[in-house]
Amino acid sequence: MMTLLRLIQWRFVLPRLAIAAAAVLGTWLAVEPLLHRFLVGIGERIIRAKVDIDGIDVALSTADLTLTGVEVANPRSLDRNLIECDVATFDIVPNSVLQR
Repeated sequence: MMTLLRLIQWRFVLPRLAIAAAAVLGTWLAVEPLLHRFLVGIGERIIRAKVDIDGIDVALSTADLTLTGVEVANPRSLDRNLIECDVATFDIVPNSVLQR
């Protein structure tokens, strides 16, 4: 075991482990704000009305997406909502997403 540890080029391995850890941490911290911005932006472009999402919870380990407080204004009558939803949960099946 000691000879194996001596054979590892730590000057090569450690910076790459640090970069990989920073990438995983950055993705974990940034996925929910980026997804919130993306969903609101796309929704407003498609509907051409105000879209509000109070919260997004992404569970990468179980591939679940939960949206809370979704409100989409009615483009024909802006004082009324077209869609109101307290909680919407999406269970994503990773294998079906990867298939064509």
